[in-house]
Amino acid sequence: MTSFVTQSRVGVRSVFAALDDIGVRWALLRGRDGLETSARDVDLLVGRDHLSSFEDVVFELGGVALPARMHPWHRFYLLEDPVSGDSVKLDVVTELVYHRDRPLYSRLEAGCLDRRVRDGDVTVLADTDMFWTVLLHCLLDKQAINERRSAELEATVDGVLRPSAGEAWFETLCPPDWTVERVLEAVRARDWNALVRLGEQMVSSPAAAPASSELNRPATSAALPGVRQARSIAISSRRRTADLARAAYPLLWRRAGLGASPGILDVAEAAAVDVLVTRLCRRPGRVEVEVLVHDGQVEALLDALRHQRYRRLGRGWTRVAASGTERVRVVPSSDLGMSGPAWENLRRSSSQMYQRVHCRRVTSGPVTHHRVVEPIESTVTTEPMEPTSVTRQVRVSFSGLDGAGKTRQIDSLKAALGEGRSVEVLWVPFRIWPEPLLNRLPAEFRSRLGPKRRLEGDTGTEGDQAGEERGVSRDTRAADIWHGSRRALRGAIWSSIGTAAAVSAGLALRRRLSGSSADVLVLDRYRLDSMVKLGFWYSEVSTAWLSRVVAWIAPAPDVEILLRVDPSVAYARKAEQWSLDELSRQARVYDDAARLLSVVVVDGNEEPEVIARLIQSRVTAALGGVVG
Repeated sequence: MTSFVTQSRVGVRSVFAALDDIGVRWALLRGRDGLETSARDVDLLVGRDHLSSFEDVVFELGGVALPARMHPWHRFYLLEDPVSGDSVKLDVVTELVYHRDRPLYSRLEAGCLDRRVRDGDVTVLADTDMFWTVLLHCLLDKQAINERRSAELEATVDGVLRPSAGEAWFETLCPPDWTVERVLEAVRARDWNALVRLGEQMVSSPAAAPASSELNRPATSAALPGVRQARSIAISSRRRTADLARAAYPLLWRRAGLGASPGILDVAEAAAVDVLVTRLCRRPGRVEVEVLVHDGQVEALLDALRHQRYRRLGRGWTRVAASGTERVRVVPSSDLGMSGPAWENLRRSSSQMYQRVHCRRVTSGPVTHHRVVEPIESTVTTEPMEPTSVTRQVRVSFSGLDGAGKTRQIDSLKAALGEGRSVEVLWVPFRIWPEPLLNRLPAEFRSRLGPKRRLEGDTGTEGDQAGEERGVSRDTRAADIWHGSRRALRGAIWSSIGTAAAVSAGLALRRRLSGSSADVLVLDRYRLDSMVKLGFWYSEVSTAWLSRVVAWIAPAPDVEILLRVDPSVAYARKAEQWSLDELSRQARVYDDAARLLSVVVVDGNEEPEVIARLIQSRVTAALGGVVG
């Protein structure tokens, strides 16, 4: 009988080979020797622009995307072994972020992918990058160094090149009594305990619980003999429920059509029509695809769609399948004003799709959005933008902290758009709840549902009070169970309130946009700002969840811009509304929300003229990419 280790190894290496075939930028983060063991996760670093291509490979190989959890920057995928029924889990990140409670963004991922090397049939990080990323993972994420990680550190410490980007960032976190030389010597001396203590210093871990709480535990068990049995039953029930959910989830996921290959790709392959996939969105029971096709092949593709029973509905083609509805939008290259050479350049620069000859995925170019943009030259001009034919409204949103410079950049963009279009600037205030209903509630209760919630209430004042109550009643386990149940009930209540607020905020944004008929609609604050307000006021609820609710309801703008500035800079510009601590907290929520969307993140600390030119280039691309 074939063992799972062999089968899972073949499966993982099949993924690796497929990623290499289509040119995905990826690398194994750690655990090179652990690929032989089925029980361990496979940790991968994937280029941000290539994540969609990575998912194409995983889905084509029968993989399943697990629900987001733990960290918003992690994505989990499950590959099942067809022989044994066991599975291997891929833990994928596109950025190197450390520490769960206070995320530390290293910005090391691009350099690590540039310096990656081949080790047989596996792409791994260079020794220097491997050393620092493993060390940071152990110190900041785990506060522990196990045998596998210690072996990786020892194997790479002698190959560490100095100076390096990882070393420079590590030094910014080190306490004064530690140096890089001391860290390297500690690894060579296998002084893991000292390094673990260093990690605790770096993350400022809270103090351990008082020893007195341990002294009361035997008395509690003796006083309440049924507590231990009840806890055992609860744990066993949770495990059975979790096992059932793990078994049912892949089946439900596939039945819902998530991860399924769109039929339009098979149609294009059979008809030998070259298509560029500019958008592919999978939702339960619905797949939306937008493809770009050269003018000379449009009719051939449309004939193939008709033959495969796609029906024209509105501006798209729709087909109902067993797993749901597939909606396809075909965009001729002439609608974008693309010349023959421009089409060929875009086609060559697009990423190949796994096991397909005629289908490619656009990861850069005028028809897609990027989340992060590189700095541009400071020698810029602010000449008006050339008029472009617009067949539908183009929406551009500006978001950021108060004092980030949104008003100035909005004025610059409005002036640059010229006289050839109608432009409307719309200020979008944050609105939650139906106001007539909200105004009928008692003032004391109404103030706890949104903008007037006290910051202390969000950061745990009530939790501290509960902690004091636990200290008073620590002699009984029943009191702990009561407080735990009360906290769980309180969390459920606030989750319901926060979700309702997110739904109403998304609906308010949608209604706000419905009244404009301008060619270009510039939004002063929009989805990101609503997400930040929700995350700021409802800290008991997952910010990622609230953000997804708003993003699902509110229409996405064509260009979504986040002006990122240091909180201290924003505070210096506008100190009358928020404190520095509040701005710092808002900045973290902005970053968390921006990672969930296709956002153009602009360094607001650059010169205003540089920022204006960068924004104008993005809007120009959107105007050139508008199709009817």
